[in-house]
Amino acid sequence: MSKKVKIGIGIVFGMVVIFYSWLYIVGNLSVADKKRLTVKGLHQNVLIERDALGVPTIKAQNEDDLFFGVGYATAVDRLWQMHLLRTVAAGRLCEIAGKDAFGVDLFMRSLNIRDLVKRSLDITPEEYKRPLKAFAAGVNAYVQQAAALPPEFQLTGSDWEDWNIEDSGYVYAMLALGLSLNLHEELFFLKAADKLGAKKAAWLIPTYPDEEIPFREASKFLEYKKSLQSKIFPFKSILDAFQLPEMIAAGMPASNNWAVAPFKSATGKALVANDTHLPVTIPSIWMQMRLQAPTYSAEGVGVAGVPYVLLGYNGKIGWGATMVEADTQDLFIEKIRHNPDTNRLQYFYLGRWIDAKVRKETIKIRFSNDQHITIYETIHGPLIQKALSYLAKGKEVPVAPAVSTQYDVALKTLFSGIDRSGMGIYLMGKAKNMFEFRQALSYLDGSFLNVVYSDGINIAWQTTGKIPIRKNGTGLVPSYGPNGKYDWIGFYPFDLNPNKFNPREGFVATANNRLYPKGSFLKISSAHYGPFRYNRIVERLQAKEKLSAKDMQDMQRDEVSKFALAVKKVLLDPLFWKKVTMAILKLPEQDRENAFKALKAWSQFHGNMSKNSREAAVVGAFFHHVALEIFRDELSEKSLWKMFIETNLRSYNAIEDHLLGREHSPFWDDMRTPEKETKADIIARSLAKAQQEAKGRKWGRLHYIFWQHDLTKDIFPVRFLFNRGPYPIGGSNHTLNVSIYPWGYMKYRYRTLAIPAMRLIVDFSKENPVYLMGHAGQSGNPFSEHYDDMIPYFLQGSFLKNP
Repeated sequence: MSKKVKIGIGIVFGMVVIFYSWLYIVGNLSVADKKRLTVKGLHQNVLIERDALGVPTIKAQNEDDLFFGVGYATAVDRLWQMHLLRTVAAGRLCEIAGKDAFGVDLFMRSLNIRDLVKRSLDITPEEYKRPLKAFAAGVNAYVQQAAALPPEFQLTGSDWEDWNIEDSGYVYAMLALGLSLNLHEELFFLKAADKLGAKKAAWLIPTYPDEEIPFREASKFLEYKKSLQSKIFPFKSILDAFQLPEMIAAGMPASNNWAVAPFKSATGKALVANDTHLPVTIPSIWMQMRLQAPTYSAEGVGVAGVPYVLLGYNGKIGWGATMVEADTQDLFIEKIRHNPDTNRLQYFYLGRWIDAKVRKETIKIRFSNDQHITIYETIHGPLIQKALSYLAKGKEVPVAPAVSTQYDVALKTLFSGIDRSGMGIYLMGKAKNMFEFRQALSYLDGSFLNVVYSDGINIAWQTTGKIPIRKNGTGLVPSYGPNGKYDWIGFYPFDLNPNKFNPREGFVATANNRLYPKGSFLKISSAHYGPFRYNRIVERLQAKEKLSAKDMQDMQRDEVSKFALAVKKVLLDPLFWKKVTMAILKLPEQDRENAFKALKAWSQFHGNMSKNSREAAVVGAFFHHVALEIFRDELSEKSLWKMFIETNLRSYNAIEDHLLGREHSPFWDDMRTPEKETKADIIARSLAKAQQEAKGRKWGRLHYIFWQHDLTKDIFPVRFLFNRGPYPIGGSNHTLNVSIYPWGYMKYRYRTLAIPAMRLIVDFSKENPVYLMGHAGQSGNPFSEHYDDMIPYFLQGSFLKNP
């Protein structure tokens, strides 16, 4: 097909999309513009008002009508997004994306989210189901009145199915899955250890700056080294020629939050602040809303498909959350066979062969025949290597890693139990005091969060979620299943989860950092982010005797990198400076000149990753190039490098660890040369390349943000209707005003992958205490003025009304 024909088809396709989009927005506006609508299912009148940014205030006389209104307003703004979330969670993406999505569906079906939802709803009292039923009724009422569905339905040929309470359960499950990630790290280690050996691979999975390399944990690899994949799945993938759609940008959720006690507040009333770090998406993951009824009143952010405010203020309590980085996913290497007598799949456990549980399901595939699948489960969970094999052939996918393995692996998660998170989130919105709010937090079984909260007088922090207790090991790397040595034996009680109440320092804060002292018996995870953002928060909170809401806003805009300053300290250490200088002198003339210029830029750098800083450009480019210089020689295989980059985005990583120390690491030596390089040699090379790329430009000339719609970002000419940007941006991976880019990944280079998806401040001294702003817009409709009208506020770190 010629290029002209492709462009012609694209233009025709774009015109069709524009036509259906026009129908949708005209139909949408015809409903939204009416001052009074008659809708079946309401008991009394419901008022939906929207502010200048399209954020709805929903007022009702009872909760049934309130949540009906939430469903209606959510459907107006985000119908496609909520449909996509339930479709992915249910393992039905092939019905939209065709054969390309088979790996995603197989993985999600393996997790058996459907049964988790059923079990959780079965134990849910009717009083907690009523809001979900009312929400579903509101969603369906809007669809019945709408003149047309959002354009994505036409793009994909998707049909709408009535929303029900199980669908909200699927959305809760997707939230839980996003908050309990360690699978990527375990699979990366497995692949790296196969190539490099367990001891060398251990250098790639550091746990924290003050902790040793986890050689002991890595030695578990030797227990299953000989337990290679059996021949139970001797298949050739039918998807070799296809790639999975990149449904959501890569990156892992993180966040900052803190609360300030009255005695440290300039007004004598407490302050709460939160900014959640999520992938750059349009529409955004969060949506804003204000809900008002006699028995439920809350303002904040929620997710399409869930009727409640998840983070915000309920008239009595203000709260914000960050990820705990809890390790609640463990891979177990299993020993399996087909029983020669029964031909049933069996796994070996504690000295005997046991029949695996079997589930048979059917995946419907658009434009193709249905696929009948068989899923096997051991005592440790579903065997997932077949799903991984399919996923490895695609692009980045938010719900699963794109890497295969030669081992038979079972995935242990909390999905085999129940999750009361929906009940807990509802109760958080109704809590009248600190005690009731903490009680509500105890219901968040599968939501692993650091929640800071206040009633204006008291401040507190509480870690939520059921944290597993292991017989042995930490869960950082895969475990050998047959001996039962690393099994889960229960969960820590809620009261043992880290928490604080009115600490004497006058504040609480979290930033995905380690929550407990080194060596503590409470081992929540070995994959926290480093302490750099947390240390900056503490530094700012301690810098002033009294703090105001304006100080909170300034902190959320802060672009000082404590990590970069720590690296500067290493580089400028007199002894190491001398080593680096000697290494620079060995470089070719042009590289030598560039390296000395970069070293000068480091010496003049004061930590601020401002988009207008030339020194920040050198620093930012240095991190990109040093990742390549240290590790690319050993990790040259494309899939292995990709997994390394993905792992680095999710926690304290090997690049950070090597820059801060580890002079004796084997990775400093470049395997591509006959010489034995040192840390100074690799730093010298990286300095030269950083300066060559920066070329005296400001950081914002390299570092940028680009909002791309998941479905249409690569479709010409439709992408111009749905995408926004690019824009220059400041910040980096370690600044409070975070702007994460993937060091060493040539595909994205300096493109921002994760940002503060919302910024929240609760100032209890104000009559209307909430300051809240998202990053794209309230609407998912690209023709709506509220599709992108939050972008200027986001880029400036401002609110509709500033403190």
